[in-house]
Amino acid sequence: MRSSTSPRKTWAVWCRSWGFLFSLALLSSCGSSEPWADRFQGDRCWNDLKAQTAIGPRPSGTPELEKTRQYLERELRAAGWKVTRQTFSADTPGRGRIEYCNLIAAGDWPPSKPVLVLASHYDTKWLPKIRFVGANDGASSTACLLEIARCLRSRRDEFALVFFDGEEAVVDYTENDGLFGSRHFQKVAEKEEWLKNLRGLVLMDMVGDADLNVAIPDGDPALIRDLFEAAEKVGTRGHFSLLGTGMVDDHSPFLLSAVPAVDLIDFRYGPANSYWHTEQDNDSHVSAESLRIVGRTVLQFLQDGTADRK
Repeated sequence: MRSSTSPRKTWAVWCRSWGFLFSLALLSSCGSSEPWADRFQGDRCWNDLKAQTAIGPRPSGTPELEKTRQYLERELRAAGWKVTRQTFSADTPGRGRIEYCNLIAAGDWPPSKPVLVLASHYDTKWLPKIRFVGANDGASSTACLLEIARCLRSRRDEFALVFFDGEEAVVDYTENDGLFGSRHFQKVAEKEEWLKNLRGLVLMDMVGDADLNVAIPDGDPALIRDLFEAAEKVGTRGHFSLLGTGMVDDHSPFLLSAVPAVDLIDFRYGPANSYWHTEQDNDSHVSAESLRIVGRTVLQFLQDGTADRK
């Protein structure tokens, strides 16, 4: 007995069926309905934090910071990102001339179209008299940004991830001390005329405190509003508030250049901020849950912004 279905018809049905299945697979792989916040893995992020603190103190210009750089580069490339080193040198008070290196992860660099910059500093303060590993101040935001990079691997053309070197002042913040990496990045962007392609900057700093309270200093009102709305959606709003004043940090050069910017920072670390820049800034005073809270909030914010631009 012969089938009443012709070979041509059978082929057409097969093609339509597989075309439908391929479309479903494509939609699934793009994560069209998946909340980006659910991609964030707090435990993996925590391991990234511990990998940094295990290296020890990581001040700018040291072999330990170079080891950290290499770790970040490996992980970013494994997540599909193209990584660029932006190197420069600067004179510092007390330590002489230092070689600095910003790490930039992006799909296209310099950006030929608008991108949102997500940033963290990855250096620790130079405190030669103590073993300062910067679990919160340096490692936490860097680990968070690295995990966010993994979550955004399919959106590399929309975002640029920047790991700033030299945020820490050698002595104290002045026009010539501190924010070395962010100031250099901003100057290059202005000189090479791609500053206009920066839609904004979201900075994370000191986001691992086990007793988390991110108090956002003065910044772009629209970005702050959207971050609060994202926090409401993922149930983390209670961990976010307004500081009510400004703060000098890596977002400052961008605000001065009229680039919308916001700083996510918990600057109350320990009783009366007593853990800051001390040996108490170690793994025992930070938590994977705090990293997860911040990471999920930022990813929800990014997904909301992507939807708004459609």
